[in-house]
Amino acid sequence: MGKRFTFFIFYTITAIIVEIFTFVMLGLGVFPEYYLFDVAIILAIAGFIFIIPNYLAQYIVAMFLILVQIVLCYANYTLSNLYGDIFSIEMFNLFAEAATAVVSDFTSFTILFLDLMIFAVIGCIGWVIFKTVKGEKTCNKKNFSLAIVMILFICQGFGVGIFNFQKSAIYNQSNLSSTDYMLSDRSLMETNLLKAKTFSKLGTFGFYVNNINIVMNDSDLELKEKALNYFNSGEITEANQNDENVIVIMAESLDWFAVNELTPNINALMDESIVYSNFFSKNKTNIAECLAFLGSYPTSKLLYQATNSDTAGTFDFSIPNILNDCGYKTSYFHSYYGNFYGRSTTYNTLGFEETHFLEEITDEKVAFHDFPHESDYVNAMIDEIIPYTESNTQKFFSFYTTLSTHGPYDINTKNLDQTMYRQVVLQSDWYQNFEETHRNLTDLQKERIANYIASVISLDDVIGIIVDDLKEKGIYDNTNIVLYGDHNCYYHNNTFYYKNVDISKFNNFDVNNVPLIIKTSKTVSESNPSRFCTATDIAPTVLDILGVSYNKNLYAGNSLFDEISTYTVGGVEIEVPTFFSHTGGVFSRYLATYDWNNFEIIDQSIPTELVEDYKDAFVDSGLKLLTKYNYINLLYYDELYKEINTNS
Repeated sequence: MGKRFTFFIFYTITAIIVEIFTFVMLGLGVFPEYYLFDVAIILAIAGFIFIIPNYLAQYIVAMFLILVQIVLCYANYTLSNLYGDIFSIEMFNLFAEAATAVVSDFTSFTILFLDLMIFAVIGCIGWVIFKTVKGEKTCNKKNFSLAIVMILFICQGFGVGIFNFQKSAIYNQSNLSSTDYMLSDRSLMETNLLKAKTFSKLGTFGFYVNNINIVMNDSDLELKEKALNYFNSGEITEANQNDENVIVIMAESLDWFAVNELTPNINALMDESIVYSNFFSKNKTNIAECLAFLGSYPTSKLLYQATNSDTAGTFDFSIPNILNDCGYKTSYFHSYYGNFYGRSTTYNTLGFEETHFLEEITDEKVAFHDFPHESDYVNAMIDEIIPYTESNTQKFFSFYTTLSTHGPYDINTKNLDQTMYRQVVLQSDWYQNFEETHRNLTDLQKERIANYIASVISLDDVIGIIVDDLKEKGIYDNTNIVLYGDHNCYYHNNTFYYKNVDISKFNNFDVNNVPLIIKTSKTVSESNPSRFCTATDIAPTVLDILGVSYNKNLYAGNSLFDEISTYTVGGVEIEVPTFFSHTGGVFSRYLATYDWNNFEIIDQSIPTELVEDYKDAFVDSGLKLLTKYNYINLLYYDELYKEINTNS
């Protein structure tokens, strides 16, 4: 069995080498902590390669599997450096969207070259084996087949045995009822909440086999029972419904430094609003918008995997569904195509009565990055966004996700908003001051920031159009407006360069601080504009503003008009609300962690003598949040919402 066995050894050794390279590149050491998962799965795969009857086919299959492993290595290196995230199985469904949005800035050509070189070297070694190692000598075909089958069973037996041994060792550490469950490695395997840490523990092979298991299998019955008890014990807020309207505007890549003297309409809105200075968002666009009208987002499956025909119309906890029952007209708007992120097939299921996309206003094919004027879309849709007339006074909830402030921001862009306002920016006092204070930036970096600011001027125009129409229809005072950014301006690292932050500090406190502006009939005295808040707080805040009753345990966040939860740290009351990012990590105003072992201080204002005490409070608050997310996942995966008391 010379050549056949050689390919068995060849794949086993090369898979281990690529795994070592992956861990070194990700800064995780050399081997995963539970390396037996890798050993077990590699051994099982090598066994299948061994029984392939054709030597060339053996070589092709082995090289294909090595290629997949190298591609995953590169994907994980890229995501880890951008967000601190790890590629997971459910992301396959977003491949088309990711491909359209990617630019060369996201690519590490050095690591790409190293990956390609490793693959080429392994391929050459494999080809030499194919050409030079002799095949098996002629022998009794029956005995030969029996030997192959026996070796296959031995490989699979060892693989399964080693895998189960390692899994049992982890599962014996804790259980769902243990107080330390969310800190245990068992919770990593069962929840997929902290992907980076899970990957470092399980390795490439263990992580993806476990990931598939989470996606494919139903939840534990004990977990379902705990989740149901938790939701049904939630506080139901008092109903005091008013007749006010709501427009929520999620502005693509809106960062604080883009709100300046060039955005008079946003400035005017801020003068009449509660402006939250400590609002943070570290999520992708599709998640950031859903958090605002669902109050949460699943962590192991994509949203449109949970919105199939069998569950249509049953997301009773969504803001549009709740408001539909309260007599509102609910509509969703986005100035790009409806199939992007599956919005056209998903958002009606989540409760929106109407959805409106770019294809409604033009037959012209618009490539991603070549965006038309945002104002053209809003002008065409204004009577749908604000569906109020003298004969139709129905209350409305309109959710609008903008687009034209999306990157890239290069000089040759076909983004019409950037083109229209580029000279306005370059000739402004703001830009002259920017050049003076950012002499360390290259001309290209300054140019890209200027183009970004140009696109935000167009967003400002859109805000003006909406406000003017509300006033013209006489309902401005009766309409709440929520404006927030989905994330920072990460294209070309604009936010990092403007704020003089090291681009490796993707979890920096300042970098993820983006605008949240709420114009409401409620007053500043009823909230705290400096409180720590995230997009998960928007959904319960909207319900609170409208006086609509809701179950507080169904939402990951809290109304911004609720009291702030605090901990006594060193004799001082400090707020410790935490934020879970779907791109990785748990954050508060002061600390961040990806693994509960290493903590980064992200706001230096916390007194040094209080850091250790604050860590305890942060961990306690963060673990409660992750436990809540573990329950919330069942709202999407197991249709638990059908059995829950959603309101009074």
